[in-house]
Amino acid sequence: MRIHYTNGLYTTYSEKKFIDGLGTTKFSSAQSVIQLTREELLGRYLSSCYNRQLWGKIDKNEVIRYTQSQILLERAGGKRIVSF
Repeated sequence: MRIHYTNGLYTTYSEKKFIDGLGTTKFSSAQSVIQLTREELLGRYLSSCYNRQLWGKIDKNEVIRYTQSQILLERAGGKRIVSF
């Protein structure tokens, strides 16, 4: 994945690429494995958006709308299980 910066800050494009990657890679620890669907991960990301203070060059409203649209797509297309 290519990350885009503007004056050292992440861009809206980069944030969308990050969102696209949520739930597509497995992460696990030796102590425990928590299973979440991509929809659940997107929901947690969306919740965190409302608490985030520093957005830099990222368009907050566009990222929130994009995340909401990704949640709807997941609901329409089934659930993938992600372990981390």
